[in-house]
Amino acid sequence: ITLNGRTQFVEGPRYTLQLEKGVNQLKVSGMPACKGSYEATFLRTERPLVAPNPFKDRLEIYLPEAVEPAEVAVFSASGTLVWKGKRTPEAGTIILNLANVPTGLYLIQVTQKGFLTTHKVYRE
Repeated sequence: ITLNGRTQFVEGPRYTLQLEKGVNQLKVSGMPACKGSYEATFLRTERPLVAPNPFKDRLEIYLPEAVEPAEVAVFSASGTLVWKGKRTPEAGTIILNLANVPTGLYLIQVTQKGFLTTHKVYRE
């Protein structure tokens, strides 16, 4: 297993990774090499992150509690509620399809486990 450039040799079917804050790069290789490999990127954050910004149609919300449901509300710049719902993240991410909203500035409110954050985003 190689995590963030540091390699460890592991035996057995399970291993717990200690992720660092921010972006974590993981590579798992089988022994011998012909058994294949797996690569993934994980984001560990203490508060939700919203990307990309600006966005076109899809907005991704990266959550610190990867399996806990979150309430998401989308407001226009004038304060009008555009969309509201409760979503359970998949792999720590909620994807919103906002293709039907007009170009402009929006506020995204994310509430997870009682913690509320607000994010400004711009739809192109």
